[in-house]
Amino acid sequence: MERIQAIIDRYKTASADDWQQWFNISTIRQFEKGQVLIKEGEIARVCAFVLKGTFKNTTQCQEDEEKILGFGFETDFLASCESYNCQQPSAFAIVAMEPSLLMVTDNDRLVELCYKNQQVANAGFLLTIQLMQEHEEHLKILSLNSPLLRYEYMLKNHPELLQKVSLTDLAKYLYVSREALSRARKQIAPFSN
Repeated sequence: MERIQAIIDRYKTASADDWQQWFNISTIRQFEKGQVLIKEGEIARVCAFVLKGTFKNTTQCQEDEEKILGFGFETDFLASCESYNCQQPSAFAIVAMEPSLLMVTDNDRLVELCYKNQQVANAGFLLTIQLMQEHEEHLKILSLNSPLLRYEYMLKNHPELLQKVSLTDLAKYLYVSREALSRARKQIAPFSN
């Protein structure tokens, strides 16, 4: 499958044969918009690669106030590593933003494979590091003290994200109101031509 080959091409941390062992213990699953891969408050039992579609890591901070911690696009790895590793409830949910296709792996089966195959273990380790780096970058963005600075950071470092997600979801990711983000965009717009 072409989409699985895209994962192999993106993550050159193991041979095609090693990746095939991972894929062999996985299943392809379709997700509808709003369907949950990992529920907030439950121990994460699976991880996944996005074959098609978009996902978001979300948490509910207050009554009906969603915060987005990250996004997952084609070939991205989705997991709540801390939840599984510590056997504690996940601090966030992973939710489909549109009809999507995932390659889902049971975490226990993946750990068994990692004990048998060092290259798969190395790939898993590097994927976990990547998730940690994305989380750290999100914290860096949130440390910027205005919606304008946060939006400027996104323009400079992740312009593709601005094309892939709605203004509402971007505001939830930047922890600002949609209105504040709109004002920041308008402040920058005259200078972007």
